[in-house]
Amino acid sequence: MICCKTYPEIVQIDFAISSDRRIEISIFANRHPIDTSALTHSLRSCFRALGFCFNAFPDAKPLRTFAGNALGGPSVKRLFAVAVLTLLLPNLSFADTLLFPSDNPVARITIPADWEPKETESGIDATSEDGAIYIAIDVANAKTTDKVIDDAIAFLQDNGVKIDGSTQKQSDEVINGMDMTNFDWTGVDEDGAVNVGLSLLSPRPGKLLVITYWGTKGKQEKHGAELQEIISSLKAAR
Repeated sequence: MICCKTYPEIVQIDFAISSDRRIEISIFANRHPIDTSALTHSLRSCFRALGFCFNAFPDAKPLRTFAGNALGGPSVKRLFAVAVLTLLLPNLSFADTLLFPSDNPVARITIPADWEPKETESGIDATSEDGAIYIAIDVANAKTTDKVIDDAIAFLQDNGVKIDGSTQKQSDEVINGMDMTNFDWTGVDEDGAVNVGLSLLSPRPGKLLVITYWGTKGKQEKHGAELQEIISSLKAAR
């Protein structure tokens, strides 16, 4: 699809995945140059559409650019190997889509398998493989909202998180048709400076989702794109 529609000048793309989780992409076109950065973005989207997740899609740099008859033989059209990209896939994994609560789902979310998402008493939680980010989503109703929020804050405090209340910031956004209000703070834990957040949104009347975020500064940043994908996948259950 990429070759035929978006990049008609590309006639061949070869892939090779090694045991050390690297992928080499050789791109052959009938003219040179082409926008390899845009092409790389398209390839990334294709991989993700197939269910693969990346902590951060690697910086793709052309290792060599050369002209040549890629397929051989005098009757074959002259092609350019516009780029040979070597990409490191640091945390290649399939993602898990969870409907929660399992007995009466109100929402669904897709989380990388290596975050080990699991169902809890009131929702789900997950932790990035390196422990840099903890995220939980709890389901509440009009009667339990205050308790769920209090429990989330108590959980952070019980785990040594000290929140600086003076740093509170509030923002609003829309996620898949759901209005979401975010409250963010900075603080510290035993590992140093952290970011803490609570987000509130309603997947359907009478139900509220409370998202708890706890991330270590200096480590959480590399999961930025991955975290955005997780939050963007949050939808009301059908």
